[in-house]
Amino acid sequence: MEIVIAAIAAACYFYGYYRLAFWLIAVALFFTLLVLVKSISCPAWYFQRRAKAGLAEGKGFGALLAIKMAILAMLSLGMMRLAEPAGYEPIRNQIASFCPDKTQGLFKNCATWIRMSQKRP
Repeated sequence: MEIVIAAIAAACYFYGYYRLAFWLIAVALFFTLLVLVKSISCPAWYFQRRAKAGLAEGKGFGALLAIKMAILAMLSLGMMRLAEPAGYEPIRNQIASFCPDKTQGLFKNCATWIRMSQKRP
């Protein structure tokens, strides 16, 4: 289902409807998280869904986790990419607000700052 929503969002992006594409990706991300949490909290539900689809009963939970994590990563990257054209403040600036140094090498400086703040005397 989330792949279909992401495909519709890609079409919206292609035609210039950036805000709609952004929110469709947000819905797909939420749906992916919902299915992942439901599957982890209630494995019987997941296995019933597999049985209903005609798939082997005892297999596939690890594959589900791997696939959903990959989908989450792709949707998150898509949201980050769509934030700026959609008119929202770039997520990079919000991440930068957590670090004291807001220069060009944001991730490098942020990682250095985090490592230095965790060192103990």
